[in-house]
Parts: sequence; structure tokens; C-alpha cells
Amino acid sequence: SLQYLYLDFDSSFILSDGGLGHLKNGLTPFTSLQHLFINFPFCMDISDEGLSHLKTALISLINLKHLSLNFGQCHRISSEGLGHLKTGLISLKSLQYLDLRFYHCDSISNEGLSHLKTGLTSLNSLQDLSIDFSSCNLSDSGLVHLKDGLRSLTSLQRLLLNFEWCVMISDEGHKQIKNGFVPLASLKHLHLNFSQCSRISNQGLKHLKDALLSLTSLQSLSLILRGGVISDEG
Repeated sequence: SLQYLYLDFDSSFILSDGGLGHLKNGLTPFTSLQHLFINFPFCMDISDEGLSHLKTALISLINLKHLSLNFGQCHRISSEGLGHLKTGLISLKSLQYLDLRFYHCDSISNEGLSHLKTGLTSLNSLQDLSIDFSSCNLSDSGLVHLKDGLRSLTSLQRLLLNFEWCVMISDEGHKQIKNGFVPLASLKHLHLNFSQCSRISNQGLKHLKDALLSLTSLQSLSLILRGGVISDEG
């Protein structure tokens, strides 16, 4: 039975929600699938309806351990689409690796991270999480939701967060992220990108410092903060 599936439709400009409807019908019989990679960046006609189809497929994939979804530059996907995805994630109790890429989906707002929080809180086996929401319409309020989702992932060993060009995120957002890190005692690898978030200052770095002090198992750290208002004091 099929255990590994990789689908790459990068820049298939005429691919639409109907294609994901057909994909849903193809995926649902593969209940033994453990690794699923779906790559649809620059598929401009995919919308929230397409993620609703994907949700239905995910609900049937109860043995999935590794899920990677790339819908970067799919501008018709909004927070509502992440609400559909949330429902699919809740059913994936065995998931160990999750990679979500929705960069430049500028209709995704803080509400989307609220949906994602609900999905994350059910993933008790998750060890590796990568989230890319660069250039989305997010602010500090969205990071409050993310914080609440992260706090439940006590088995997490690797975390990547990319919020580059989310220009409404400020020092308060870093404070929220700090509070989300506190329960992550098993975290070994951390990558944070808040480049071009011009409201992040020295105070935001202080929050990050406090967070890092709590991560006693950390082995590797990458901080990318280009284009901020950080001085020598930071």
C-alpha cells in the first residue's frame, strides 16, 4: 500500500479548486499513507474551496506522520481556508512533521492563526514544525494565537517560524512568542525570521533573550532580523 506521495504543481496557473477536488477523491483510499508532500505555489486559481477539498482528504489519512503543504503566492486563499485546514489537522493524531507555507497569501489575517492554533493543539506527537507566513496580513494579535498553539507542543524538537515582511508585528509579538516557548523543554533547533518587521526594536530582542534562556535543550539557533530598528544596545 502507498506510504509516500509527492505532488508538485508549481506555477500551474490554470489549476483550480476543481483539481483539488479530484485530488481529494484520489487520496482518500490511501489510509496507510505516512508521508504527503503537496506543492502548489503560484497556482493563482486555488482558493479556500480548494483547501476544503484537501481537508476532506486529510481526515481519512489517519496514519500520516509527515505533511508538507506549499500554497505560497495563492492569493485567493484567506483565513477561511486555514479554518478548513484546521479541521483536517485535528484528525492527524500520529503527525510528527508539519511544514506549512502560505507566504505572500495576503488575505490571511490573524483569524487564520487562530484557526491554526486549534489545529496545532491536537498534534501531541509533533516533533518538527515549520511555518512560513511571510508577507501575510498579520499582527501581534496573530502571534497571541500562535503562542497558545505552541504551548501544547511539548514534544517539539525543531521549530521554524518565518514572518518576514509582516510589518505590523512589533515587540509585543516577540513577547507573545517568548511565552509560547516556555513549555518547549525538548526544543533543540530554532529558526526565526522577522526580517523587515520594522516595528521590532531592542525591546523585542530582550523578549527573545528571555525566551532563549528557558530553552535549555537548544543545540542550534538561527535569528534573521534584517531591516529592523535594532541598535547596538540590542
